[in-house]
Amino acid sequence: MAGARYGALGRELEQMKSSEKELADEVIAALRKRIDDLALEAPNNPLKIYRQAGGVDIEVIKKSEQPLH
Repeated sequence: MAGARYGALGRELEQMKSSEKELADEVIAALRKRIDDLALEAPNNPLKIYRQAGGVDIEVIKKSEQPLH
């Protein structure tokens, strides 16, 4: 279910990207919220399954160590 929702959102983003219209800040904020909400409701795979699928561990950077933009 989560994969289908990510796919639909991805197609919507591709459509927006191909459009010549400039996106309003409100539209971008709404998209960000939808992505964040989807990430919260989507299940995470256990680390064992992630590794069996060929996933590679990544280094986690603590929030306090992230560079300021």
